[in-house]
Amino acid sequence: QTPSKRRSGLATPSDSPTNIKKRALSEAAKRALSSQQQQQQQQQKQKQHQQQQHVPPSWSTHPSDTKRISQASHTTEHTSHHNPERLANYSFDRVYAPKEPTERLYQESIRGVVRSVVEGFHGSVFAYGQTNSGKTHTMTGSPSEAGVVRLAVQDVFHRIRSQSSSSGTAPREYLVRVSYLEIYNEQIYDLLALPATPTPSKFKSSLQHHHLPPSTSVRIFESRTEGVVVRGLREEIVTCPEDVFALLDSGDAKRKTGSTGMNKTSSRSHSVFRLVLESRASRTGSSGGGGGVPPLVPSSNSSINSDADSAATGRSSVGAKGPVRISSLSLVDLAGSESVKATGATGARQKEGQYINKSLLTLGHVVHKLSEMG
Repeated sequence: QTPSKRRSGLATPSDSPTNIKKRALSEAAKRALSSQQQQQQQQQKQKQHQQQQHVPPSWSTHPSDTKRISQASHTTEHTSHHNPERLANYSFDRVYAPKEPTERLYQESIRGVVRSVVEGFHGSVFAYGQTNSGKTHTMTGSPSEAGVVRLAVQDVFHRIRSQSSSSGTAPREYLVRVSYLEIYNEQIYDLLALPATPTPSKFKSSLQHHHLPPSTSVRIFESRTEGVVVRGLREEIVTCPEDVFALLDSGDAKRKTGSTGMNKTSSRSHSVFRLVLESRASRTGSSGGGGGVPPLVPSSNSSINSDADSAATGRSSVGAKGPVRISSLSLVDLAGSESVKATGATGARQKEGQYINKSLLTLGHVVHKLSEMG
C-alpha cells in the first residue's frame, strides 16, 4: 500500500512535517558544526603561525664582538639543566646579526672569493644550516634585496670590465658559461635543461620532476685527469649579468620546494649554480672597446655539454691561439637539516628529509676531514 500511497501523493509517516523539520535541523546542525570546526582549525593554524613569528632567536649576537654568538637563556628555561652561567658561546671568523644586509655579508666575506676566481682560482660559497634559517633568502635574495648569487654575478662582470680597461694589467679575453643543477633525493637534475616532450602515463609519482629530464641523463663521476665531472649537464654561454639572471629565474622556477611545519616554502633539494671563466691574453692588446666585456672567445674545450669540462682541474689548457686559463665559482644553496618531530613531515616530505639529513651528515664528515688535513 505504501508505494500506491506515494504515487497518489499521500504522505507516509517518514514524510510528515515533523520528520522533515527534524531532518532539516539535523543537517543544519551538521553544517554549522563543520563550519565551526573549520574555523577552529583555521584559528589554530593562525595562532601557531603567530607563535612561530614571535619566537625569540635561540642565539644572540654582540655588537661589540662581531665574531661571537651566545646561546639565549630562554632555550634552557624549561629544562632540568637550566643554568644561565653555563650557556654556550661560539666564535667564528665573522658573525652577522639577522637585520644586517646581505650586501655587507658579500663585501666582507665573499667578495675576496669572487676576486680570486676572476684571477684564475677556483672558489666555492655555500649556505649550510637548519631548515627555515634563511639560506635560500641569503643566496637567492628577494625583489627588495639582492642575494649572494646575483651580487657575485654582477661582481664577476664588473671585474672583467675593470680588468680589461686597467692600464696596469695585460688585457684578457673572456668566455663565461653557467650551469645549474639540483640534487633531489640523491638524484641529479639539470635545471637549465630544455623541457622534454611529455609522454602519456597512467601513473605519476609525486616525488619526481615531470618537467625535467630523468636523472639518468645527468651523471657525476671523478676522473683522474679532469677531477669531478658532471656528464650531460647543459651549459649556457653568457655575455652580461642579465643573461645570467634570466637563466637563474628559469632554474629557480623548477626547483623542488614544499611546505612543512617549520617552513611554508622549504627547499627540498640542494642546488649548485656554477660559473666557469675561461680567459687568455688578448690577441690585439686592446680592451675590447667601449668599456664593455672583452671579446668572448671560445677555447678549444668550451662546450655546451660539460662532460669534457676541464674546469674541475683548474689547469690552463692550450688552444689554437694560446693558453687558456680556466676557473670556476660554485654557489651552493643546501637544503636545511630538519627533525621530523619539529616539521611534522610524513610520507613524501619525510622521505625527502631523510635524504637531506643523510647528505648533510656526509658533507659534515667531508668538512671535518678537510679541516684535519688543514
